[in-house]
Amino acid sequence: MASLLEKFHSIFHRPYTIKSPRDFGPLKFKCYTPQLYDIDISPYIREFTKEDFRSTVAPGDYRIYIHGGQGNSPFNGIYCDAEYNFVLTRGPVPKKKSITQASVHGAMACISFNLEMGPGIFIKQLQGVEGAGTLLKAFRWEKMLLKVVTDWAKAHDYTKVRLQRAEDNSWKNIVGIEKLKIRYDVTAKRSGFKYDEESRTYVLVLQ
Repeated sequence: MASLLEKFHSIFHRPYTIKSPRDFGPLKFKCYTPQLYDIDISPYIREFTKEDFRSTVAPGDYRIYIHGGQGNSPFNGIYCDAEYNFVLTRGPVPKKKSITQASVHGAMACISFNLEMGPGIFIKQLQGVEGAGTLLKAFRWEKMLLKVVTDWAKAHDYTKVRLQRAEDNSWKNIVGIEKLKIRYDVTAKRSGFKYDEESRTYVLVLQ
């Protein structure tokens, strides 16, 4: 049952007409300028909010944007390691579906991947934005973004999702290998991925 806080936000935070992941194909990511991933993300927010924070987290406060391009992101605090990017943000409902200044400053975390033959996708990045730790601690955000991308891949008939292991992450000497093992390796195992010795990645075969 929705909390009073959620009901309040549902009144004053009217969503756009809800779409499905199928409406956001790979070509949507070709634009560097982020656009709203205009699906109902509240089920993800509810599923991956930690128990102690359920009374304070309002799903209507959160959005996901998509954009293309590896390197510096339009969002503060994010450098993208791959070409296809989902960015979790917190902020006001945008008046239009392109990026807003509030979203630039409200970025919390991102997940980035490349497309592969097969067809499949290869996730190279799970990054929390520096300074967003207080907000992120309310969620199992790594699992949430992994689920968002996995659902997107299923909707577009990809047959396999691979996730990079911490050992191969280019930021391991900066962030720390043990921290990245929890973020990548542990998250992969808890999300149903299996380690593949041949590719040295975690793999989830989509049904």
